[in-house]
Amino acid sequence: MSKIGKISLSLTTISVISLALALGVFFPWGNLQALGQGESGYEENINEEKFFDLKKINAISIGVSSAEIRIKVVTSDKIRVHLHGKSSGQKPYLTYKESGNKLTIDIERKSRLGFSRSNLILDIDLPKKYENKLQLNSSSGDISIPTLVLEELSIDMSSGDLDLISLTVRNFIFDSSSGKLTANEIESSKTRLKLSSGSAEIDNFTGDLDVKMSSGDFEVKYTNFNNNIAIDSSSGDIKITLPEDSNFELDSETSSGKIICDYPITISGGQDRNQLKGIVGSGVNKIRLEVSSGDISILKK
Repeated sequence: MSKIGKISLSLTTISVISLALALGVFFPWGNLQALGQGESGYEENINEEKFFDLKKINAISIGVSSAEIRIKVVTSDKIRVHLHGKSSGQKPYLTYKESGNKLTIDIERKSRLGFSRSNLILDIDLPKKYENKLQLNSSSGDISIPTLVLEELSIDMSSGDLDLISLTVRNFIFDSSSGKLTANEIESSKTRLKLSSGSAEIDNFTGDLDVKMSSGDFEVKYTNFNNNIAIDSSSGDIKITLPEDSNFELDSETSSGKIICDYPITISGGQDRNQLKGIVGSGVNKIRLEVSSGDISILKK
């Protein structure tokens, strides 16, 4: 072997040994085994519980990542938060902060080597007498809420489904990147929905409605109607069902699709397959519907 070849071999050997030593220092053997399997290669049971006095709290903010949120109304005077399930990798834990009249609860994770996987549930027991503001932020996971009476409900979801049953609220704000909204018996003075990708199905609804959708079908059935509706959608069908005696001024347009209206309407302006404007009854309420690609239906109950 030439002198140059021997030098190259020696340098390669030194580099390999140095790399091995470096890995031994920074990534002990136990951690290397766990890499890709979680911090210790097995699932860990999570079971953490906290209680908070209702006292003068008038705003609650809850933030989670990769966990399902389940809310239950209770007769107790205490707010109970229970995080449970299984997790591997970055261990989740509850944090909280009480500032003035606001309670903030979050799920954080300890920084560890490896990939994190979890199957977590955050149960929240909310006292029945609490009727103020509730804010929920979820990056991934479903949310279910039964029978609430609130001043304001604000929900921001990146990915997951929202299930609402029997909600009475002054202001309802929902922002979702991906997922399905299913709701029944919703009474709200003002509801604002922003859906990037997914669908919405709302039964027995009452209140003003402002909706912006990028992609997905939207359907709402009103129990009583004396409200204003504005829906803008890029792609998907819009279906609205109203009581027979409803009165409204309609302004509807679709670039690609058809428009169906069950009500006798006094046409204002021109009429064609893709546009319908006019007055139903007294025209006291406003309904504005616009979709780029999809059908529009205004149906009698």
